[in-house]
Formats: sequence, C-alpha cells, structure tokens
Amino acid sequence: DEPYDSRHYSQLNPAVAHVCGHWRSVALRTARLWGKLDLHQPRLALELIPRFPAVPVHLFLKNHASFLRDHGYFRPSTPDVAQALHAVCQDRSRIATIDIEYESATLRTLLDLLDGYAPSLYRLRVVICTSDIEVKSHVILKLAKLQAPVLHYLTLGSTRFVPWRSSLLSFPNLCTLDIVYRADTARPALSDV
Repeated sequence: DEPYDSRHYSQLNPAVAHVCGHWRSVALRTARLWGKLDLHQPRLALELIPRFPAVPVHLFLKNHASFLRDHGYFRPSTPDVAQALHAVCQDRSRIATIDIEYESATLRTLLDLLDGYAPSLYRLRVVICTSDIEVKSHVILKLAKLQAPVLHYLTLGSTRFVPWRSSLLSFPNLCTLDIVYRADTARPALSDV
C-alpha cells in the first residue's frame, strides 16, 4: 500500500456523526474519515480543514454531468470552491493527493495557490475540461513548474501530448504516468510523443 492512497481515506457522510452520541464520538476520533475533501461540498470542506490539522488532505472534484447526477451533487459555485482551495493551500504540506477534473479557472486557482510547491503531494490527477488550447497550455506550463519531491503518480487528461523531454516529467520520484484522452479527442502519433 502507498502511504497516501486515498482509497484508505473515507469520504465522510456527515450524517454518521448525527446517529447517536457514541457514533459521533467515534466519528470525531477517526481522523481518516475527515481527510478526503470532496469539493462538491466546499462549505463542509471549510469546516473540516481546521478541525483536523494533522490529517493528510485528499482533494476531489469532478465536473462530469453524469457523475454529479449519479451522486446527487449540484455543481458547486466557483467562489465557494476557490475559498475551500485557499483554506487547504494555507498548509500545502498537508496535501497528499489531488484528483481534479474541472474547468480551467479552478485548476489555475489551485496551481496559483500551490505557488509552485507541494512538498507532500504523492498522487496528482488533473483533467482539464476545456477545448481552449491556450488555456490548456497555460495549465500544463504551471504544472511543469510545480515542485513535488514525493510525487509518485501523475495522470494527465484532455491535454495535448507531453514530450518525453518535458520538465513536467522530471519529478524525481515519479513512478507512474498516465495520459488519458477522451474518446472524441484525436491522439498524437506515437512518434510525436
């Protein structure tokens, strides 16, 4: 098992803490329940961040209509998400994983707040939800400048191809690189990669 595998951190349904006094006590003492911050619920994330300051943070945000519908989510407002990201990035060393599949403005906000350094980031999955090549290039350039000394897993989706000589692939501990294309996206020839 990897030390920061988000599968070992539950996504809390706050109702668990409202069943009875015993359940509430157990839930509040079980820090792993509070580490996976679903940014579809940014106000809950804002409550959890200061309450459990020693817990590694796993950020999660998807933009797919089918995902939102299947999980009963509404698309959160951009200012609420930005506020939650700002709170998390106050202590960048807590961020262990990022799984974000969202619009470019939110990705840019996150990358700006990280300010080029994520010392504990172990797993990063970024899917850019825009067809604007210039915006995608800007996000890729920001990612290429990111210093993440313990990053092991990197997944990039809906990006242009990444050349092997790219600084984006120069993380010292990178073990796995996934480049994911949507079914309707043209893939580059292998010789171009």
